[in-house]
Amino acid sequence: MAPSVVAAAAAVAAAAVTGATLAAASQPLGEAGPGGGRGLGRDVACAAVADAEAREAWLDLRTWLGRIPLDIEMDLPQAVWNSPIFGAWLAKKAKNRQVDGVERFDWLRPLDAKEDCLLGRWAGWLLRAEQLAAEGGIGSVRELLVQAGLGRTAASPLEVLLLPAELGNGDAAVAWDEVGAAAWSLFSLISRFRRAAAALLLQGPSAPGGEDFAPVEAPLRRIADVLAQGRPFEHGARWAEKVDLSRSMEGGVRSWAAAARAKGAQSSGVVAAFLRADQHFDVFSEMHRLWLPDAILLRLPEAFHGFDDEGRRPFVPELLGEERWQDPGCGRFRHPHRLHGLPRGQALGARLAGGRHRWRCGIAMRLMRSDHLISAKVRSFGQLDCSAEVLKVLWKLGHAAAAALVRGGAPVVRYVDVGTSLGDCALAASGLLPWGTLRGVALDADPRIIPLLKESAALNGLMSNEANASSLEARLMLVSDGSGEKQATVSLDEHIGVVADGHERERPVSIVKVRRGSLDDELSSLPGDVHFLSIHGNGFFELSILRGARALLAAGRIRCLLVTCPVEEGCAPLRELLSGFGYVAEERLDWLAASPGAVAEAAGDKICEPVDLPTAHNDL
Repeated sequence: MAPSVVAAAAAVAAAAVTGATLAAASQPLGEAGPGGGRGLGRDVACAAVADAEAREAWLDLRTWLGRIPLDIEMDLPQAVWNSPIFGAWLAKKAKNRQVDGVERFDWLRPLDAKEDCLLGRWAGWLLRAEQLAAEGGIGSVRELLVQAGLGRTAASPLEVLLLPAELGNGDAAVAWDEVGAAAWSLFSLISRFRRAAAALLLQGPSAPGGEDFAPVEAPLRRIADVLAQGRPFEHGARWAEKVDLSRSMEGGVRSWAAAARAKGAQSSGVVAAFLRADQHFDVFSEMHRLWLPDAILLRLPEAFHGFDDEGRRPFVPELLGEERWQDPGCGRFRHPHRLHGLPRGQALGARLAGGRHRWRCGIAMRLMRSDHLISAKVRSFGQLDCSAEVLKVLWKLGHAAAAALVRGGAPVVRYVDVGTSLGDCALAASGLLPWGTLRGVALDADPRIIPLLKESAALNGLMSNEANASSLEARLMLVSDGSGEKQATVSLDEHIGVVADGHERERPVSIVKVRRGSLDDELSSLPGDVHFLSIHGNGFFELSILRGARALLAAGRIRCLLVTCPVEEGCAPLRELLSGFGYVAEERLDWLAASPGAVAEAAGDKICEPVDLPTAHNDL
């Protein structure tokens, strides 16, 4: 499901949600697409590696790297070597590639054509180089390059990317815009390596003639200007601009390196001199930020897989074989496709399958152009960061709604998602429920997130005023027990979002003010029952949120509730509160599921089983 890096992509105009389609989806989406005219005719993203086991391993490595924030301090190399999929595959490969009797993997030597992934091997080389630099005991950059490459069987990624292309790089040449489009996090890895090797870099001499960095400074100023034009939750550069800026930056760096080489500097000296200067310039961090996309188009049903460290498992085995995904109108374009500089209000080709009911084939999702944790997860896995327990309830509601449609009804499913973040679960509901049945409300206290979710809703046709259309409303508020001031001060972690006061923090937070309210107040005007309420409280806010829903609970208006259990107290306080309102509950992994006793009894003593979906035609 990795994005195409060689196929051009054409922007698709908006189309109203009428009939069986949102927009034609038989062509790729986005802008003037990856490859930029300098594509090498190979799969640099490694989405089409022929050997299935190798392809899965490389994808696992790429997802590992894509979800690690640029500045996080951790032993990333060791975490990768120990990872369950890529690490196990690597260990097996190393046994077959011993060097002097020692199991070592030569990252610079190509694998069999059916297994090879050039940028994956480059990523592994950079991780190994970072590990060696952090361990110490190496006297020079040249020695480090030799050790990381096991005797220098080929030019290192740093040499290929920094030195003039005509100086012996040969078939390994890869353009910087290709590196950015392939989403292998190589720019981020180079920055990590540079930080790990900081002490070593200070020991080396300057490259002859390499003091004049004017060729580097000019394009770097252009990139800095573009990145400064919008905050991370706003739209960034368009695709053509990213390609142009990347080529300009690449040209400046290679021009500087050519001048140094012309005056006799060795390859390792040029690499060391540039990395030493980059401690001031931060070129690769800026390139990493430049290529973070504004949005991603996710393919269904793959985006519904239960999200865990391995990532790629359907939350129910029956999901993949369902008839809805077999419609010939689905799956004719590559997903997920990264959408750079997405124009505001542009609808995407998330085609609806035909048949008796209409189901969505793709979901467009706005992301933050930063190392925001959920954005990084969705971007790297190509999957919605929504718990399997929530997805199972939505899936059952979808089947119940489809059955009601068969009976000639017009079912309505009201879903409220508290702590929605980027709206993964709310957007999942739009794909797991037949088109026209969702009435969604998503609540979060992060002021950066709600504008993004509103754009995601618009991109997927969920803010339409047309009859028979599904809808999703995003609201900014801190959901609480209803006591206190109407304005609340919350702590905002740049990578995570809203964090509880007193919660141990690894990074500084900003303080913002947002509206405060209870579910009783916020949902009082909602007609009918809430068929499903999910509360993601991060282990700190759950009890307060439920106390603010006393009237809804007392009236039995929440038919199914899934709530994360508090970190310290566990599920017991939640179970006790809900029992007082006549709800029966059961623990499901880290969640507590609950339904009114009468609703559970009508469903055969099952909790969160859909029964009696309304078919009110006037609520469409």
